[in-house]
Amino acid sequence: MAGAFQVPRQPPGTFRIGTEGEADERVRFARACAGDRCADIEWHTLLQLVAVTDDRRATAARILEQSGQPMTIDELLGSPFVLIGTVEEMAALLHRNRERFGFTHYTVHAPYREPFARVIAQVRQGHS
Repeated sequence: MAGAFQVPRQPPGTFRIGTEGEADERVRFARACAGDRCADIEWHTLLQLVAVTDDRRATAARILEQSGQPMTIDELLGSPFVLIGTVEEMAALLHRNRERFGFTHYTVHAPYREPFARVIAQVRQGHS
């Protein structure tokens, strides 16, 4: 799942980040289509943003202001397509996303490789 949704009535390629509810719908649809194969599928998503911060809400507000994303702070913070917070908070979000959506594989855009690597190290540390 890419987590990007075409903005209605905007030129093609004008995207917004998907919400938690939209992710639920897409996962439900994909699982229904997969049927009996569902347990054999490795669920993957593309993270649109990884932001290390001690203040999730303030950072989310700044991101929304700068990007013009048509969503609330709570929608952005709840989206499984972004990670915002401390490394520990983001590792906990990955665990939550695995439980809720089944995501076990992630791709990140190049600017977020280093912070995401820190999150993955934290996830692995928690499983040691």
